[in-house]
Amino acid sequence: MKKLLYLLLSLVFVLSLSAVIACDTPTGKGDSGLKIRYIDGVYTVIDYVQETGVTSLTIDKVDGKEIGAIKKGAFSGNSSLTEIIVGSSVKEIGEGAFANMKKLEKITLPFVGAKADAVNDQRLFGYTFLTTEAYEESEGYSVTQNYSQSGTISLYLPNTLKTVNIVATEDYELPRYAFSGITRLEKVNLEGKITEIGDNAFNGCTGLKQVVVADAVERIGENAFIECPNLKNELGISDTASIKFTKDSALKEIDNGAFSGSKLTKVSLTKNVERIGENAFSNSAVKTLFLNENLKEIGNYAFYNATKLETVEMSANVEKIGVGAFENAKELVLVNVKEGNATDTKIYSSAFKNCVELKNIDLRNFKTLSLIDDDAFNGCTVLESCLYVGDVILGERVFNGTKI
Repeated sequence: MKKLLYLLLSLVFVLSLSAVIACDTPTGKGDSGLKIRYIDGVYTVIDYVQETGVTSLTIDKVDGKEIGAIKKGAFSGNSSLTEIIVGSSVKEIGEGAFANMKKLEKITLPFVGAKADAVNDQRLFGYTFLTTEAYEESEGYSVTQNYSQSGTISLYLPNTLKTVNIVATEDYELPRYAFSGITRLEKVNLEGKITEIGDNAFNGCTGLKQVVVADAVERIGENAFIECPNLKNELGISDTASIKFTKDSALKEIDNGAFSGSKLTKVSLTKNVERIGENAFSNSAVKTLFLNENLKEIGNYAFYNATKLETVEMSANVEKIGVGAFENAKELVLVNVKEGNATDTKIYSSAFKNCVELKNIDLRNFKTLSLIDDDAFNGCTVLESCLYVGDVILGERVFNGTKI
């Protein structure tokens, strides 16, 4: 009986060893292709040997087995691949897995960084490109990414890498600082179940020209797109929009400072947005602003010093126009308030202060307007009429410096 048990255990061991060895065999012809090893219950890419003529590679299954991980340095130094598509079965990617790739132009990932729930530096896009080996100047450039107010990582990226796709098949929040400081990236597509764009996610992406936002995104975080001067067309649903949505977008909140200093010239909010945060578009280049019917709150200084803003369209569903919301919008000539059903609307202090080209404003569609606070229209030097209905409390100096 003991001999039989010993033989059975030996057979199991040999079969297990054979399986592991077999998984080390490359997937391509001869010695080329992906090298896979079964590690801790996960089929893992440990290396890639370039296949002749192959420039695009998909990493998902091998012989019907789902690949679950990519090991540290697996593609390091590859000089032929221009595109990598990492499938949703991959749950973890090692440090520097794509380091020193020379010709990579486009990469598709199920998450940013090491894994979906990574923390600190491991949650950054650059983590999987980490290397201390510098590129030749003609091949790559150095990047420093923040993962907190003081924590940073340094790495090199290929000049050729212009497009990143993040395709989430499970609920996923794009991390804080995810792409911060990556200056030569031009396009990012966010797809699938991405529910949030984290604070500072694209801060300092100076070369970025377009971000396509997944329908599932409900929040754009604080300072998410500051210092992105090449996002300079539209936020909206048009095909040419720099920040592109679809009509089915679930976006509810644009948080504080998200587009402060932006070069966007047109903003057309999608239907579900309820809040624009403080300084969200302050000091921006917006000329035309279409606010959606479900919007409830325009935060303090939301469009402060938007000196090129000319027209604003909003509905009377807005309940709060915050302190200094449109202050110093010196080209503003038209505020069109469409019908709505807000239960109580307040216009806070300095909301339209120093809008020096505004001649008339009709607030009568705000049926329940209860407050026009201090200095709300102070300094609107050509303002001749401000129409409103109901028992409205007027603050101090509301119309100082106007023609009213």
